[in-house]
Amino acid sequence: MILTVDPGKCTGYFADLEYEQYNDQLPAMQFCEDAWAWARRYESDLTIVYEKFTITAQTLRKARESDAIHVIGVLRFAAHVFGCELVEQKPGDAKNFATDDRLKKLGLYLPGKDHARDAARHYVVFAVRNGLIRPEEL
Repeated sequence: MILTVDPGKCTGYFADLEYEQYNDQLPAMQFCEDAWAWARRYESDLTIVYEKFTITAQTLRKARESDAIHVIGVLRFAAHVFGCELVEQKPGDAKNFATDDRLKKLGLYLPGKDHARDAARHYVVFAVRNGLIRPEEL
């Protein structure tokens, strides 16, 4: 099972769990409750993939206004407690590789939900890197 996350005040997520997929965005703390429940349920069968958030002089103001670091903290702690695999991916890798056209081709494009789409982008990158999606499917 895979959970990919675009952390922030509005957190986007894509979850490929057992036989169902979920793709949406929620306020950060509401998402953290769901993520914790999934980590608890699936434990070491769950891989959590999240978008790397680096605090620089330019992002410092945004970091103070964003819940991204808190969401990442909850994900890291859930992975530690429940034995989930944790993978960090660069934002540029997702945006450059999993374009809107590729999301549309895979049926993963959600109009009007930017953060949910970004989480789906991270899913596509992870899935291709790990052989779950073949590049020719894109």
